[in-house]
Parts: sequence; structure tokens; C-alpha cells
Amino acid sequence: MGNPQAPNFGFQISPGILYALIACILFGSNAPIAKVLLQEVSPQLLTTLLNTGAAFGLSVLMGIKYSQQRFFSSEDTSLIDRSTPATPANFLQGRDWFWFSMTTLLGGVIAPTLFVYGVSQIPASVASLLLSFEGMATAVIAWVLFKEKFHWLVAVAIAFILAGTIILNGGSDISGGNFWGTLAVVTAGFCWATDNNLTRKISHRDPLPIALGKNIAAGIINGSIAFSLGTILPPLGWILLACTLGIFCYGLSFTFLIMALRLLGASRAGAYFSITPFVGTGLSIIFLRDPITPNFLVAAILIALGVSLCIYEQLRNPS
Repeated sequence: MGNPQAPNFGFQISPGILYALIACILFGSNAPIAKVLLQEVSPQLLTTLLNTGAAFGLSVLMGIKYSQQRFFSSEDTSLIDRSTPATPANFLQGRDWFWFSMTTLLGGVIAPTLFVYGVSQIPASVASLLLSFEGMATAVIAWVLFKEKFHWLVAVAIAFILAGTIILNGGSDISGGNFWGTLAVVTAGFCWATDNNLTRKISHRDPLPIALGKNIAAGIINGSIAFSLGTILPPLGWILLACTLGIFCYGLSFTFLIMALRLLGASRAGAYFSITPFVGTGLSIIFLRDPITPNFLVAAILIALGVSLCIYEQLRNPS
């Protein structure tokens, strides 16, 4: 008599959800850390350094990835991950370059410049909260313009997230703050939302070269603008800190986002991305001593419900 197979009580979460949540955590830490860096670095130069750091980190990752592929190909081909083979067909081709150019312009140049400027004008916690518009806008654009299918649970989740966002922003002193800073962050969120949907068009390609090329191109453009304005370089320590932030918040975050878009679609990935404001707000509370308000606690419950519904919908219908 054969041995009975032991029951499996493990819980396995969808890789797409993990990629989306990792991207949220990495990108969400952007606002509070950038707020500190802006004490010594100008907004336009900070954007350039973020792109530079992201490009450096992604170059290292690409080198490691393809070195391992060449090494294992000579030893044991079964060890190579064939999901994203390093072949010409897996890189940008034809119309892919148009989508890549648009994502670079919107998500690599315009959005980061507006966001960093906004962070320099308003509190980091408020800027983080305003980023909640990106997740909702990503889902709405996917449904309205790109006719992406969605489940009613995701729509309910977006409603919870929208309600939480209204309460959050209603409890923030935005009306008495800097109008242009607020407008800059909101506009950046819509630019990133459009970027997310356009990136979906090329998400079947290898994400590392896409993220690397995007940051190199954006860094050149942003750097040209910064130095044409007479920007002066800060001390080396601040430059290294800004580049390190770029590695995680722009390079790795964008790479994980591409993989999430590939597996989840833009609307669902955008719903998960709505937890990003809590990462930045939480860090602002811990390190920048921003106050915890009743509005924040109520909104946290609502948005947590929305994200939970998104995760539940993905687990019950992983296809």
C-alpha cells in the first residue's frame, strides 16, 4: 500500500500580487525620503539623480542576469529561466518604441519632475496621500480608454479606496497649503497612471532593459534641464543618497511594476498600487513626526478593505 500524500495547508499568493505590493513599498518610500534630500538638492537635480541611480542599479542587475544565463547555458540548460529569454524577440520592436517613448516622457520626465517639485512645496505626508489618485486613475483609464475587463469586486474596492482618499485629503490642510505643489503632485499621479497603462503595451518584453532605457533617457533629459538652469551639485554624500533612492524607488519599483502589469493587467495592478500612499505616510509619521489623525485611521480601514477585496478577487480568479 502506497504512502498517503500529506495534505498541503500552505497558502500561496499570486506572483502578480507580490510584484505589485513590492513595487508599492519601494515607490511609496519616495516622498518622505525625497523631502529630506530636498534640504540640500534642488528639485530638478534630485529628479536627475533618481534616474541616474536607477540606471546604475538596473545596469548591475542586467549584468548579473545575463552573466548567469551564459554560465548556466554552458553547464545545465535546465537551470535557465526561459520565461524571459535574452533573445531579440524579447526586446523592443516596431511599435514598441512608440509606447516606450511615451512612457519615458510621461513617467520618466514629466511625472517625477512634477512630483519632486510638489514634495518641495507641501508636506511629505500630504504628497504621499495625494498619490492615491494614481492607483484609481490607472484603473479608470484602463477601463474607459483601453477597454480592459474588470470584476465588480474590483469596482467596489476602488469605491472603498476612493472614499478613504476623500477622508484622508479632507483631513489634510491642503486648502491652506501650496496650491501649485498640490496640483503638481496630482498631475504627476495622472501622468504615472497613463504611464502604467501604456507600459502594459510592452509588459511582455524583458522588464530590465525597458526600465534601464527609460531611466537613462529620462536622466539625460532631466539632467540637461537641471544644468541649463545653473544647478550646482551638492556634497557627494547627498548625491549618493539620492542615487540610492533612485535605485529602489524608480529602478526596482518600475521593474516589479512591469511584471505585475504583465500578470494582473493595468486596472487590477492599479488597485493594488493604491496602498502606496500608506507607505509614504507611515514613513512620514515615523521619521518626520507627522501627526496621526482620526481621519487617517478611518481612511486606513477603508483602503485596507479595498485592497483586501482586490487580493481576494485575484485569488479566487487567478486567470
